[in-house]
Amino acid sequence: MTYTIDIYPNPENAPDKPYFTEKIFLGSCQREVNNLNLVKNLLNEIITDEESKEAVLGVLKRQTTLLNSMIYGVKSKQIIFTNPDRQTEVTE
Repeated sequence: MTYTIDIYPNPENAPDKPYFTEKIFLGSCQREVNNLNLVKNLLNEIITDEESKEAVLGVLKRQTTLLNSMIYGVKSKQIIFTNPDRQTEVTE
């Protein structure tokens, strides 16, 4: 099964040539994993109620797991990008 998704930060200004690449995707996912881990560590220290802490940290853990699964999917070629990185593009 194959899906094609066109992702642009602002659809009204979509470039003539799509630029969303594997490198951009991996960088974005990894940055968000790092951010979620920072938030988890901060909230772990701030939230004192154990039930609330478990609920909040559980949500953050699931989001981190999802992002890590997406990173794994790209690195294992289960998710494939058709747009080349700008540095590796062949000039026509």
